[in-house]
Amino acid sequence: MDTIEFRLTYFEYGADGYSSSAVDIFINDENLLPRIHEFEHSVGCNGGHAPIWIKEFYENLSEGYKKNSIPIYGCVCGVTDCCAIYITVEVSDKTVTWKNFILPDEYLFNKIIYQRRFGEFFFDKAQYFREVEKLNRLFKAEE
Repeated sequence: MDTIEFRLTYFEYGADGYSSSAVDIFINDENLLPRIHEFEHSVGCNGGHAPIWIKEFYENLSEGYKKNSIPIYGCVCGVTDCCAIYITVEVSDKTVTWKNFILPDEYLFNKIIYQRRFGEFFFDKAQYFREVEKLNRLFKAEE
């Protein structure tokens, strides 16, 4: 079983010049974003992905996952859907599965490569939703 942790980080989106609070994703104690960037560089793609704001990420993980897919990373410009990485989240009685890592249609040539490279992650449902709830507490603490 994989483990997941969401950690508070700060990111300068676009040309604002100031940092906004966002979420880093750690799977099995490894930050996922550098792994994605490393993979993209190896296939000649520079997606420019960035962590997503806490509130938006929380909403995606607490309710948005019931749709077909949700973004887990957005664009460095600050607009999530501009250059997002999407996943499918499946929730069962005891597990949560992340799978189908994909980029938007304009990067379709990498779709199959992403799915093969990142495969699937299987999390204990209780541990996963404790982390999701932690996002809610982080967001409320910043209000």
